[in-house]
Amino acid sequence: MRRIVLLVEKDERFRRFWRRVLEKAGLEVVVISSPEEMVDTVRKSPFDFIFLGRQQRDTATLNCLRKVREFMQEVTVAAPLLPEELLKEVEAIEDFGYRADLALTPDAVRLESRTVSEFIALFHEKQPDPYRFENFIGKSPGMEKVFALMTRAVRQDVSTVLVTGETGTGKELVARALHYNGRRARQPFIDVNCSALPEQLLEGELFGYEKGAFTDAKAAKPGLMEMADGGTLFLDEVSEMQPSVQAKLLRVIETRTLRRLGGVENIQVDVNVVAATNRDLRSEVASWRFREDLYHRLNVFNIALPPLRERPGDLIPLVEHFIARNNHKFQKNIRSLSPAAYRLLRTYRWPGNVRELKNAIEHAFILADGDTILSRHLPEHLQTPAGVEVPGMLGAVEKKVLEDALGRSAGNQTRAAEILGISRYALRRRLKKHGLL
Repeated sequence: MRRIVLLVEKDERFRRFWRRVLEKAGLEVVVISSPEEMVDTVRKSPFDFIFLGRQQRDTATLNCLRKVREFMQEVTVAAPLLPEELLKEVEAIEDFGYRADLALTPDAVRLESRTVSEFIALFHEKQPDPYRFENFIGKSPGMEKVFALMTRAVRQDVSTVLVTGETGTGKELVARALHYNGRRARQPFIDVNCSALPEQLLEGELFGYEKGAFTDAKAAKPGLMEMADGGTLFLDEVSEMQPSVQAKLLRVIETRTLRRLGGVENIQVDVNVVAATNRDLRSEVASWRFREDLYHRLNVFNIALPPLRERPGDLIPLVEHFIARNNHKFQKNIRSLSPAAYRLLRTYRWPGNVRELKNAIEHAFILADGDTILSRHLPEHLQTPAGVEVPGMLGAVEKKVLEDALGRSAGNQTRAAEILGISRYALRRRLKKHGLL
């Protein structure tokens, strides 16, 4: 006999969608639209499990589940993995039609299932807010691709992920999001900066050691990989790892066993590995600085983060996000940037990417007193980007503007800088460039 599932879904479109998915998985589906209907429905007829659709983890649902538990303690409750991310994908499907790669298989349903008591307990366990997928900012094609890859990696619990991108693009944020949105969210997340430790210390930290393994080994110590068992190990700046440690890491990833320094026992570990680097690992392999076999083992699933200069459409949403965050931090009420400040942000190349933008807005908050960030509040290197030459006609216009500002200020450079909305330092650089100083 087919298993019977009670589907609880408020949204009519999603009721159709989940019903089709569950029926495709070989289940018989009874559909209701609210948690309040759940108690009477379950009381009248037994179900193999209850499937909570999108946005069903609220107080009303919790109270209804408590009532269900009173007379049906062993009922199983299941919820879709990453409902908010599935929402984005489902909304892109015309008429909410069925697509095979979105299906929840019976195995996936079992993996996400809990007894009613366990599921009630989960209401009180929240993911760290910064790592929720919906908190990521970016609508550019490059970031949409990143979100799609992250969603797939989480849904399929991919065991080895390589995150690449320039400094400041958010590689650690991606690693933590993969962990805290996945099936291992309540298990350890252990991060290791491979460039921060010398070779021998890194090896001991990663794999642990037995008493007497070396001079200072007064007692046995489990390694970070053991501590991450069941969860995720994040290897930041993995390109800086020494060759001897690379070889041992490769063996652990392939066999899921490790041996502590000085030990003879093989220790089983179940751990996902997320590695990150801002270097081109293929070039590192070609230069014999990184093992080719480890590169291929880590590069099973690659998430490449685009630099900020390649996602100009995301600049304003990011600025608005940092303004809101800094208003809370500094207890200010800054609402916007001046047009001149926005122009500086749009024309700058952002070699430090999102991290540099974040720091630039924070710098401006420290200097700003009103409700608007002016160009002079931004870091000075943004106001006069090095190496930028002004075309001839545009240069002549700039020179005339400078001369007018000096004339209006009677030669007072501080006042002229205020008139132009730039710092005195930026003004002096421009004056020197045009031979006015």
